[in-house]
Amino acid sequence: MRTPLYAAHLALGARMAPFAGWDMPIQYTSILGEHEYTRRATSVFDICHMGEFELSGPTALADLERLLTMPVAALAVGQCRYGYLLRDDGGVLDDLTCYRLGPERFWLVVNAGTRAQDAAWIRQHLEAATQFVDRSDEIGKLDIQGPTARATTEQALGLRLPDLGYFRFAEITLLGVPCLLSRTCYTGEFGYELYCPVQTIGAFWARLLAGGAIQPAGLGARDTLRLEMGYALYGHELTLAHTPVGAARGRYIHSSKEFIGKPAVMAELGAVIAE
Repeated sequence: MRTPLYAAHLALGARMAPFAGWDMPIQYTSILGEHEYTRRATSVFDICHMGEFELSGPTALADLERLLTMPVAALAVGQCRYGYLLRDDGGVLDDLTCYRLGPERFWLVVNAGTRAQDAAWIRQHLEAATQFVDRSDEIGKLDIQGPTARATTEQALGLRLPDLGYFRFAEITLLGVPCLLSRTCYTGEFGYELYCPVQTIGAFWARLLAGGAIQPAGLGARDTLRLEMGYALYGHELTLAHTPVGAARGRYIHSSKEFIGKPAVMAELGAVIAE
């Protein structure tokens, strides 16, 4: 599969390679150069391959509490949180981020390679009153990362961005387009994740790159950046064959709540603590 920016990547001379069933840009110039630029300035990553699910309704909150390892009820509207989706045996189906858009409306942002299995598993564990919509094909996603991300993005778009705390987001209009802007990242740097209608993603990509202060970066730099920060990647540190204890040693696992896979996770965590 190809993202809407495939032709733009080729025009920039990107080296393309398969990733999770998608033909994605690995690098444009060099992985280390793009890594270093992200750490000192601003880079933009095409992340349109990721999946977005919307869950809503009177039982959505209770369903998500049962499905996810992190507390969902504690999320305020406009707040998001990272955690895991587990099987009954504690094996990791996916790591994901849950966004609370309203009292009964949520987004789950999931990995591209696990999108189909995630959707099937989640649907199996929903109450009849919970509505599930896979919006992945409707939504484009850009990650704008680096210490100068706010200033360069505001300059590129010609507007002021909202003040957002870490793991906070806002549904806003940018350039006349309804978007969701999130103060989250997978690089360890200051930055944003920008979600917008997929048909507008090319315009945002071009606008961000036009001034030259923001440079494109590929999945190669995204991987080295997340390794430098110690962030896990599904299919590598996280798999169906393992609970998340080995990769996170109890982080993003909240023992005060019940969730699918908890007995296996807590047993392994207890063994690790005992050592």
